Amino acid sequence: MCKTENNSNDIEIKVMKEDEIENNQENDSINNKAIQNELSEESTRLKTENNYLEQLQRLQAEFVNYKKRIERERLDLSDYLKSELVSTLLPILDDLERLLNHSNSDQIISEPNEALLGIQLIYQNLLEILKKE
Repeated sequence: MCKTENNSNDIEIKVMKEDEIENNQENDSINNKAIQNELSEESTRLKTENNYLEQLQRLQAEFVNYKKRIERERLDLSDYLKSELVSTLLPILDDLERLLNHSNSDQIISEPNEALLGIQLIYQNLLEILKKE
């Protein structure tokens, strides 16, 4: 009976080991699925973060371009307004110049006229301002 008992014990041990191996394989399979799920969730989270980062970078670039465009438009508008002002003032400058040229002719009395001196000063100031612009 000794041999039979040993054989039967050996069989029981083998069956127990096989059951243990199967349990370990099932546990490994479950662990692998859990790890795959975690990796999948992590991958999804990283993709989402990358999308947000790309959107942020695009918005930053758009904002920089917006600021540059606004500054360029502001300078263009400033130049346009200056040119419009100069265009508007040029006829007045021409009229003052004709008045001063006419006042220097022989038709005007040779005494210095205070009004003409004031007009000449206004003409010179206006001419300097327009030259600067």
